[in-house]
Amino acid sequence: MEGDLENEIDLDNAIKGCQFVIHCAGVVPSNKNRSEDDFMKIAGRGTEYLVRSAIHHKVKRLVVTSSIVTIYGNLFKWPDSVSYSESDRPPQPKDLDVYTKSKLYQEDTLRQVIGGIKEIEFVTLHPSFILGPPLVCDPTSSLSAIGRFMHSVYPGYCPLYTGVVDVRDVAKAHLLALRAKGINRERIILNQESMKFGEIIEIMHNNYGHRGYKVPTRRLPYWMVWLGSYLDE
Repeated sequence: MEGDLENEIDLDNAIKGCQFVIHCAGVVPSNKNRSEDDFMKIAGRGTEYLVRSAIHHKVKRLVVTSSIVTIYGNLFKWPDSVSYSESDRPPQPKDLDVYTKSKLYQEDTLRQVIGGIKEIEFVTLHPSFILGPPLVCDPTSSLSAIGRFMHSVYPGYCPLYTGVVDVRDVAKAHLLALRAKGINRERIILNQESMKFGEIIEIMHNNYGHRGYKVPTRRLPYWMVWLGSYLDE
């Protein structure tokens, strides 16, 4: 079955007869062919169409894939705190990148459309940097980042940490969220551990360097990363 988030009829036909719906479609930040309007339209209107169809067809629970960026966007608690929880949310959307704004808009739309309707439950899942074997070759934000290192697009890595989670655990979490009790309307972070970029690079180099991939192992100084952020598209 084909579907388009901007086509209300497509979504209605896809949801008809379903008791549970997982909504994990959207525009990935690595897609440079999409404008900010595209991001916001698909996140908002697409979610609205899907939720209204779910309500119409009496879906029991809706599980929506969001992102960890809707929890800590722009590290807004820094430097006072480096700890974030599901109750956190960036306070100034206008200062965020378009992907983060679109994900926040998606969540706002979800909650506004459902409102006080009790017949349908929903949960939002917020994975961190997703790693692991993909099912398809289509680019994702995580795969695109790994690919740029694998093909030496970057001269080195930045001395930063990032939260990571295995894609297989993310898939399992979606299935568990369909039937788990006591999580209605909850925001749930999906994160396994925090890793240094250097640790991720070392794993890639050790596993793929002998296969011809020139994974950059040089640690870049902060000033170079800061300057490069203004040049990288």
